Amino acid sequence: MIRFDQLYDPGCDGPPGRDHRLSEQIRARVLLLIGEEAELTTERREAEDPERVPVGRLVAETGIPRARLVGADVVAVMDDAGELERFEHTDGTDSVR
Repeated sequence: MIRFDQLYDPGCDGPPGRDHRLSEQIRARVLLLIGEEAELTTERREAEDPERVPVGRLVAETGIPRARLVGADVVAVMDDAGELERFEHTDGTDSVR
């Protein structure tokens, strides 16, 4: 049986030679900013143990200005190893879990 996370995205036009599997997308919320780090919650990381990512990365990947990050809902795209691959802006109406 083939798992969903083993399927390939035929429409992916990423860098040649890279394994382009469909990535898992989960909701994340920016809790607060501490200096140049942002703390986020996801379904895998609650407020007691949040994800910590550079503020500059969130701004660059989502397009959300630093001043509007706290409280923002974003999409965290996870790679096959369960690591944060990138972030995307969401308007809250998408089908992400």
